[in-house]
Amino acid sequence: MKFGILKSKIENVLVESYKNGTFKEELKNFDKYVLKNKNVSKLFYLYDDLSSNKGLSESIVDDYINESIKLFEIEINLTFVDKKAPTTFSFNEP
Repeated sequence: MKFGILKSKIENVLVESYKNGTFKEELKNFDKYVLKNKNVSKLFYLYDDLSSNKGLSESIVDDYINESIKLFEIEINLTFVDKKAPTTFSFNEP
């Protein structure tokens, strides 16, 4: 599953929980599984950061995106990929 889809599902759960009166419980889960997990919280930050327009020049944007992708790959590998597995996640894989 792509991270953006996963993030959207988590956000939808929080919105629906507010409508259903279970927001406090879901917010505790969000805090436990996302905010307190430094790797996952970094992924959320990086994803949101890359989604916003910064008004930077094209050359700076290219460097910024490339560096962010490297950080994103590192965090995904630290968070979601089994450390015993021989493969790692990369945006450059086919």
